[in-house]
Amino acid sequence: MDDKRRARRSRVLRGGVISFRQLGTTIDCTMRDLSDIGACLMVTSPTGIPNEFELVPDRDKVPRHCRVVWRAANRIGVAFANQRHALVSDHGLAPNATAASLRTAHTSPPSL
Repeated sequence: MDDKRRARRSRVLRGGVISFRQLGTTIDCTMRDLSDIGACLMVTSPTGIPNEFELVPDRDKVPRHCRVVWRAANRIGVAFANQRHALVSDHGLAPNATAASLRTAHTSPPSL
């Protein structure tokens, strides 16, 4: 199977929080894989999660603005909107994504 993703992914099992500042609410999530341009998040249900939100990882507490690019039964794929902060810097990945790669990243759920 060919992997056509634009950025190398690292498999992780890291907790985090999806934050909706305008609603003053949060939802727990688990990051399952991570790249310098996006992530796959496991959630109880993607229902009610808006198309844009802040992801706050448990490890470093640095919020990342995210845009949902796909949804599945209990997972969502997100693209990071701001490449200035490297959420995956501890994996040795450089934050070198372009705006075009953000728009086209994670176009479908990963294969199981």
